[in-house]
Amino acid sequence: MSSVERTVRAREQRVAAQQPTGTASLLLGIAAVTMMGCPLLPAVASAWVRVVPAYFVLPTGIRAVVSGAGALARMRDQTAADRYRARAGIALGVLAIVVPLIAIGWAFSTLGHA
Repeated sequence: MSSVERTVRAREQRVAAQQPTGTASLLLGIAAVTMMGCPLLPAVASAWVRVVPAYFVLPTGIRAVVSGAGALARMRDQTAADRYRARAGIALGVLAIVVPLIAIGWAFSTLGHA
């Protein structure tokens, strides 16, 4: 095998390893949904563990949606690409954005009537 063939093969392997899969979006979406449950932990848990992650739900959900959309855009020309991780990350990110916004709207509505 010539050095040119080895170089081409090495480059093809690097390109194949860099294909977007949406894994980052999926992990961010899972993290955002998990952080939504932190305030529901028992009182035995530290306040830092129960309260602080709640402040990062919206930014993490937004990041999951953005990274998933970017991964889907990069996978547009690839017919054999697996888009399920990116789509699941977007769905979880949207869930992590919508649920807190509904809860905030409900709280303002309830407090407005009191």
